Amino acid sequence: KILQCVMMLKSCVLCLVWLLLQSKGQNFGVCYTRNMVTIDNGHNNATEIVHKLRNVILSASSVKRASAEIPVCLFTDAAESLVEEAVKILLPSFEKKLFDLVLNDSYEHFVPRTELESALIGTKLNEKKK
Repeated sequence: KILQCVMMLKSCVLCLVWLLLQSKGQNFGVCYTRNMVTIDNGHNNATEIVHKLRNVILSASSVKRASAEIPVCLFTDAAESLVEEAVKILLPSFEKKLFDLVLNDSYEHFVPRTELESALIGTKLNEKKK
């Protein structure tokens, strides 16, 4: 079953890349989200988090190998330097920067639009984050 899932994932990635390549003149990119990556002991390093980022790194590298022009970003709570080190550990022969942007994945700047979104993050609607 795992092999079937892996093959299906590869097929989905290839179809996505093919569709993206067919949309000439369009601006597009691929963004991934991987949260809860950091370790709370205060001694985070790339070796400790590489297994948590493995699937995202491998998927993003498939996109970049298919077309290096496709922008790829990652939303995560890991520091960009740790992400770059983890990429080097997992893909030592990958010469270019894998993620064009590594963005902080937090609720720090999130402003809820509905009561449901407010309830999900534990704030009141229209309450500004500080």
